[in-house]
Amino acid sequence: MKKVSFIIPCYNEEKNILLIYNAVKKIINDIKKYNYEFIFVDNASTDNTFQILKNLALKDKLVKIIVNYRTFGVERSVMNAFLSADCDAIIEMACDMQDPPDLIPNFLKHWENGAKVVWGQRTGSEMKKIRNLYYKIIKKFSYIKQYEKVTGWGLYDKSVINNFRNLNDPMPILRNIIPDFGYDVVLVPYHQPIRTQGKSSYSLFSYFDLALSSLVHTSKVPLKCCIGILLKWVLPL
Repeated sequence: MKKVSFIIPCYNEEKNILLIYNAVKKIINDIKKYNYEFIFVDNASTDNTFQILKNLALKDKLVKIIVNYRTFGVERSVMNAFLSADCDAIIEMACDMQDPPDLIPNFLKHWENGAKVVWGQRTGSEMKKIRNLYYKIIKKFSYIKQYEKVTGWGLYDKSVINNFRNLNDPMPILRNIIPDFGYDVVLVPYHQPIRTQGKSSYSLFSYFDLALSSLVHTSKVPLKCCIGILLKWVLPL
């Protein structure tokens, strides 16, 4: 049987861990077609997240945990977990239940039909105006194809993960790496539900920082602007 790894990054998600665990476990057990494992990544949480994960791992041998001793951020934590998994496919999803587990069978169906990358694509969510502005900017200046309203939540074939092993990127952002590699992505639309448990650790500054990192990763415009400003100050001297 093929094996699927569910990678779930966590930061202060004590109220959502068991919800996502039980929801995913029920869906994959109902399919009855795959071996599977959970890899939870605790990104140096300050609440009871680690203890809940530890207890869960003691009860269920299919649960593995990676514990960061400082906050590395979602992107770096996810990439570390990707490289730690030994499976045929990975499904990466948020712990807050805003990545609907009900999409999992659809992802797996596309994968079985030959898709190497399958992403969920939001049709609606919070902070719509801010995100739309981000997409307009990144699409205008990026030198690679951009997929709108995606976060990286979705399925990745083992062959894709193997290509990640050759990366040397201090800030790996999946939504940029995949199109840069040239993979065709199958998009599965969904409406992002509102978080019902706990509080998001992502602030407006966090979104701005991620957007700036994406722009730097996919466009030469910021570098050219910096060089232009530097030359403007240096040449008169």
